[in-house]
Amino acid sequence: MVQFRDEAPAQWRATRPDEFVVDSGNVCLMDAALCAKIKRRPQSKYESFINEVDAAMLMNQDNWTNIRIGATSGGDVVAFKTFDGDGTFPSFIGLSSNNKVVCVITDYFLRDCAIAAA
Repeated sequence: MVQFRDEAPAQWRATRPDEFVVDSGNVCLMDAALCAKIKRRPQSKYESFINEVDAAMLMNQDNWTNIRIGATSGGDVVAFKTFDGDGTFPSFIGLSSNNKVVCVITDYFLRDCAIAAA
């Protein structure tokens, strides 16, 4: 879950698209403007960024990281493992009573993983 406001959602809506596909078991969250900046980078800088994300994830038992993109970008990339590998995962937006975005949550079926491992 990514929390934007310090309140509980009053309602939920599916995101658009309402799910996303993961290939490689790794997920990355960022806003569209930051994604566009990263895509405009030369290939060598893009590869350097991927290596930076990989190294930072290893520092957290290869589970997650939060990286600031450049000192002045104001943008962070949050990357993490899905724990069950590849798949299609549904996402939802939590809204306040006055329709402000409170959070975004994605179901990675962790409950299913825990039951399978038990």
